[in-house]
Amino acid sequence: MINRYLLPKFVNYTTVYVGDDEQNTFMNAPNDIMQGFGLFSGKNNKPQKGETVSEAVEKLREDLRILEAMADEMDEYLRSQVLFWPLSRTNLPRLTIGGYLMRQHRLLELDSLLDESERARRDRAIETFNKALVEKVVRFEERAHKEVHARLRQWGEYLKELHDQNLRVVDFYGAHVQTRAMIEALISRLKIPPYELDSRVLTQLETYDRVLRNYWQKGDFIWPDEWQPAYPKSYYWWLYGQPRGSQ
Repeated sequence: MINRYLLPKFVNYTTVYVGDDEQNTFMNAPNDIMQGFGLFSGKNNKPQKGETVSEAVEKLREDLRILEAMADEMDEYLRSQVLFWPLSRTNLPRLTIGGYLMRQHRLLELDSLLDESERARRDRAIETFNKALVEKVVRFEERAHKEVHARLRQWGEYLKELHDQNLRVVDFYGAHVQTRAMIEALISRLKIPPYELDSRVLTQLETYDRVLRNYWQKGDFIWPDEWQPAYPKSYYWWLYGQPRGSQ
């Protein structure tokens, strides 16, 4: 049995911050939480029986639509004090750097699943994003670190629920693990000069990964099979299986 009190003491286990001035209990209304952070809403993200490959690819095209919207508002976002930014199109998840970078990674690595016009749209969105970062090195680094710590709090709360044997969080692992994917995307960006990653982030993440491994059951890729090339098993092991205890 894992003693959750051995996890880093500075982590807040009771709440997850969804905005600079707002708090929300992590496990309340899971579908609302998932939508707010740009997560899948279902508990199983593998294509369902009768779902075609094109329907799985459509999820990637939705990523592209979200990426474009996030890129368009990134400059204003970075100038603001809001961590989870409501996009102008209210049916989309809130804008964060991690949400953007996670989708950019997928759209670049899964280039073959896009047609020519979609690739052009992706490239324009990335160009818009890069322009928003001009002369904002310090601001971007500060905002990215603020988010990665918020995401680590989310992930710590999820692991607490695992410890408490909450089977609901196991069933919804495919949705909640996007928090881990956003953490990875943020870390990857902050490792690239001129940015400097706070080493405490890696220390905390390594602790959490050890906790997750204690519950881990190896298995199939948790997301649509077509996405596997973007997430090699040797590195993204936490996408190949799920925690033990699901029904």
